Amino acid sequence: MTRWNITTIFFLGVSGQRRDVTFVPDAMNIITGASGTGKSTLIKAIDYCLGSSKCELPAHVRRRSVAVGVKWVSGDADLIAGRIVPPVGQATSTRMFTAAGRNLPLPETVDGFDGATTLEAAKAFIERAFGIGDLAGEPDTGGGRGRATLRNVTPYMFVTKEAIYSESTLLHGLEKADKARDIVAAMPYFLRATDEASAMDERRLRQLQRALEKEESRERSHVAAETMLKQRAT
Repeated sequence: MTRWNITTIFFLGVSGQRRDVTFVPDAMNIITGASGTGKSTLIKAIDYCLGSSKCELPAHVRRRSVAVGVKWVSGDADLIAGRIVPPVGQATSTRMFTAAGRNLPLPETVDGFDGATTLEAAKAFIERAFGIGDLAGEPDTGGGRGRATLRNVTPYMFVTKEAIYSESTLLHGLEKADKARDIVAAMPYFLRATDEASAMDERRLRQLQRALEKEESRERSHVAAETMLKQRAT
């Protein structure tokens, strides 16, 4: 993976203004404030711009914003990911914008965004930029991807207050059974305990093990059925 740092989280307001929250790359940035002043909103904004399925920005932010974006830097390279903010009452928006290059300017309006795209295409674009490489192949587990994806990396980027308050959840997302499986499966990759090739080999091994288990189960069912038929015949 490639290391990227956030330099700006920005909100485009309904009245045309842009509100920026800036950060210093490769330094500790501390944001303080009383409860309800918007600290958690910054995490929700990052998560939303990284392709979350639901917009969790507070209602008062959604009423005042038409779009939100995050600018990342890695050396001389820039990456901007933006997303339309849905109105209150609408769960999400699939309109996203992704652009990569050098010295990318922040958009002043929604029309100023480059790289209009869909949610899935945007996530794939960001995955390639971040260097999340073990992407090819079929699903690893029934109903799940079972591989390293952009959505699997967010637990290592930030810790939500829900995870901080929890006595049983180490990372956000682990409290949800449908997400926990893939987060755990991708953990060795994101912790650098394994590389992409090893992760792919391990996934293939799990696929073969499940295929073997299914075949053994079918064989046992077949033997049991034949035994029952013989018993009835005698």
